[in-house]
Amino acid sequence: MAISPAGDLLSGAGRFSYVANGNAKLVLSAIGQDAPQGAAASIPSISLADLVVNRSTTSEAASNPSGGVIRQEGDITASIVQDNEARLLTAGDYALKATATCTSL
Repeated sequence: MAISPAGDLLSGAGRFSYVANGNAKLVLSAIGQDAPQGAAASIPSISLADLVVNRSTTSEAASNPSGGVIRQEGDITASIVQDNEARLLTAGDYALKATATCTSL
C-alpha cells in the first residue's frame, strides 16, 4: 500500500481479489494500531471496497452474507486520523494491522 499524509490524516490504498464459492461472509478483525510514543489519540479505518469497513481496535466487522458465488476485485483503503487541534501528525512510524477471513455459512 502507498501511504500519503495530509494534515492530521495518513491514508493509503491497495487492491484485493476475493472469491467465495458459496454463501459466505468476510470478517475483518479488530485493527491493531502502532503509533509513536506520545502521539495524539487517533481513529483507524480499513475498508475492503463495498464489502466491509472496520474502524474499531476492539471489535471485528463482518460483511453481509454473499448469498452465493461472488467474485470481486476492489480497493483496500486504510487511514489514521489523529484527534488534535493542531491538525498535524506526530512524527514517527505508524502501522495498521488486520486480518480478513472468509467464512462459509
